[in-house]
Amino acid sequence: EPRYIPESTKRAITELKANGHLVYVNSGRTMSEIEKRIRVVPFDGWVCGCGTYIEDQGEEIYHSKLSPEVRDEFVTALNEAKVDYVLEGKDDIYYFDDEYRSLIGDFRKSHTGLVKENVRIFKREDRGMNYDKVCLSVRTPGAKPIEFLKDYVSKVEGKKYSEIFEFIDRGEGFFELVPMGNSKAEGIRKLMKKYNVPVEDTISIGDSTNDLPMLTFTGLSICMGNGSEKVKPQVDYVTDSIEKDGLYNAFKHYGLI
Repeated sequence: EPRYIPESTKRAITELKANGHLVYVNSGRTMSEIEKRIRVVPFDGWVCGCGTYIEDQGEEIYHSKLSPEVRDEFVTALNEAKVDYVLEGKDDIYYFDDEYRSLIGDFRKSHTGLVKENVRIFKREDRGMNYDKVCLSVRTPGAKPIEFLKDYVSKVEGKKYSEIFEFIDRGEGFFELVPMGNSKAEGIRKLMKKYNVPVEDTISIGDSTNDLPMLTFTGLSICMGNGSEKVKPQVDYVTDSIEKDGLYNAFKHYGLI
């Protein structure tokens, strides 16, 4: 089904801001993966790439960067592991020019359609890709188990890659790799510190298990009605689905608009 932003959601954001609240997108996607029709919504800022990049009022206030040496070395490790992967950066999304044989191929189709201008195609022997995080699938013929990458020792850093990245198991052989010290919750924490906001005055809204770090961190947590059944028991409130004005209704329920 086509993705769209309901008018009620746009109205909710406008009304929230008019009432003095700060409103941010907090996404696992990097900035390069956010399509234009979402960027035009007047959010106060963005927490992207699982907290690796934060933009506030149009200004970059945080960017967790891997060293070029680590980035290049880990691409070598990924190729040795024979996994499907995508490299996600603030400005670009990198896909190799081979055939994809897992759900990473579905990501490529989606990105090519939604943010084509940010997609870069590279050969496996290429290096110099500027990325902040990685998504990969071990469900591809000949792939080594994820432990191969976790135990891979970085000659640059002198430690295993399981100490450089948090390997987040999303299920079905799919993993999201985020540099240590970054998360959706940490992104919120940095904004709280900037504005001197106590945790009890923070609200997060999510729909999937990768939202749990922020949902379990903020003072109030809300799950969309169309969200994961694993998430719903762990939040304070379950609102309607996005198509049924879930965001607007949730903020209305709590008297914020």
